[in-house]
Order: sequence, then structure tokens, then C-alpha cells
Amino acid sequence: MLIKIYILTDPITLHIRYVGKTNNLKKRLYSHINESKKGKGRRYVLNWIHSLFLLNLRPSIEVIEE
Repeated sequence: MLIKIYILTDPITLHIRYVGKTNNLKKRLYSHINESKKGKGRRYVLNWIHSLFLLNLRPSIEVIEE
């Protein structure tokens, strides 16, 4: 499987907020979203995603390298 390097971008500011790697992009985004909804993490990315959902927004995801 190809490992993908991806970025999560803020839909308001268009700034890159997170860089990660995965072999399944859709599954990883879903995982970030579910973790943020549970509120179990102390990672800033989860708090940021949760704050977007309070505004009815979600992060943009983009592969930058495979």
C-alpha cells in the first residue's frame, strides 16, 4: 500500500493546521472526526476539529505526497 502524506486545512483561514500520514485517506479523516466528537483527546487537532463542527464546518483534507 502507498503511504500518503496529507494536510488538514482550516476552511476559514485556509491555513494548514495538521500534517499526517496514512494509507487510507477517507478512513483517517473519519477517524479524526470521530475522535473529536467523542472529546476524548487532548490533541490540539481534535479540539480544532471539534470547534469547526460547532460552526457546522469541517476540515479540508489534501494529499501532498504519495
